[in-house]
Amino acid sequence: MKSNMISLKNRNLVAEAQALGSSANTLRGAIRYLADQHYSPVYKRGLYGRTYVDTRRGRRKIARPAAMSSFEWRQNEKARAWKDAQAARRANPEAKRARDDAAFRRNFLARLRREEKRLVANPGPDTETAYTRLERIAEERAIATGSAVKAVPQRAWMTPAERTDRVHSMALNAGLADDWDGSSYCDDRGDHFCLTVLDSAEAPAYHAAPGTVIGLVEQRRRRVYAKRSDWRKSDRSDFFVVGQNENGNAFLHQIPHTAAGSLAEAMNWIWSGAEIIARQGDVALAPSSLKRVDGEDGDVDVIGGHGRHRFIGEIYRNGSLHVRSGFLYHTAGQHPTIYLDGSCWRRIVIGRRSERRMSTAD
Repeated sequence: MKSNMISLKNRNLVAEAQALGSSANTLRGAIRYLADQHYSPVYKRGLYGRTYVDTRRGRRKIARPAAMSSFEWRQNEKARAWKDAQAARRANPEAKRARDDAAFRRNFLARLRREEKRLVANPGPDTETAYTRLERIAEERAIATGSAVKAVPQRAWMTPAERTDRVHSMALNAGLADDWDGSSYCDDRGDHFCLTVLDSAEAPAYHAAPGTVIGLVEQRRRRVYAKRSDWRKSDRSDFFVVGQNENGNAFLHQIPHTAAGSLAEAMNWIWSGAEIIARQGDVALAPSSLKRVDGEDGDVDVIGGHGRHRFIGEIYRNGSLHVRSGFLYHTAGQHPTIYLDGSCWRRIVIGRRSERRMSTAD
């Protein structure tokens, strides 16, 4: 700072400017010329320095002594303001602590917002840990701001516990019952049902219902006969794949106990191991091995007892129904129409059901 403290009152700036080729004959003109010709910022600071100070009553212009240059006056004002600020800090040490606390709170809340935004968009492989962290962020924000704890922000993913609750709710909406804990004796006469969610996951892309989940559930039925009867109580378990259609209605798809090991195993049994591209209820499209084959125009019902699914367009039959250009639609309007552009053949696959026929019709 001392290198910039150049006194201008002892120099003949007009003579210096004229010696360098300027025609200026006033101090202001000389300073402007020298500011453009020299590297030193002294001239610019002395010329364009502020001559106002902020007070409680507003901005007030401070007179500068005639014998003092603008630069020197400005530097003196800065030094005086710094000394006043230092004196104020020493007189009130709590003010500095309050400012530091406010700065820390702002930075802390900014970090929480960034972390919360990242977790809401991408929770990572462990959604349960991400949800726990979001709850903790809500608590930390409440402590930092002194407000009440807010709910976890809206997100597009679910935790395993939330998926389980969602599957259980869909199973009840689809017609299953849950009025027994599964372990009590059940003295009352009649049927008692226990519903258990075995597995759950996000719905595959071919379900065409984004944001939904599917699950594998077991419904255990215990039948209790009258006490005077010779029949003892009997138990039976049924397994279902539970999901939600595009129109919001829940569906049940019954499977045998041999395919109830996991949800992936159940889905593989339903579609007979085919790679599903698009789904319309119990009817789906899978890749076809047909290449250079000419089909025929037709308006056909999909086989397998699914008369509400019809296809209009180019078809080919060789034991299975293959389609190329056209559209597959649902006569009841329960599922959206699937359009084929004719680029390749697709095979119609019918989803298998258990023989007990307790599933919902979709």
